[in-house]
Amino acid sequence: MKYILILFITSLIAFSSSCKKGEAKYEMSDSIKKELNLINFTPDSLLSVELRDKKLNLLKIINDCIIVKNNQIITTATPETFRDVNLSEEYYNLLLKNIDEFNNYTKENNIENVDKMIDKAKNEMFR
Repeated sequence: MKYILILFITSLIAFSSSCKKGEAKYEMSDSIKKELNLINFTPDSLLSVELRDKKLNLLKIINDCIIVKNNQIITTATPETFRDVNLSEEYYNLLLKNIDEFNNYTKENNIENVDKMIDKAKNEMFR
């Protein structure tokens, strides 16, 4: 579970950081970058209760609200989904941006098994 979360969140950070400034629709704040790095690279036992809760809520949203349709990732999450679990709307915006970038990447590289990739990642997340 931790490996997949680390992979997913690291890819979020990497995709966000790799965008050219002129192309980025969304720029991640320094506070969110810091939180994601802590969530990603700090063992659960050393995370504060607040960060541990954020990590679990992010995992739940990823598991429950990320689906694949026509070989593209979509989300059923809304800004309210994030607010309901005390996550800022900035996480929602980051998710949308990275879904868009992921879908563009898979389309440009003719990746056809997105559904299997996502299913495997979800299964690994909650082992």
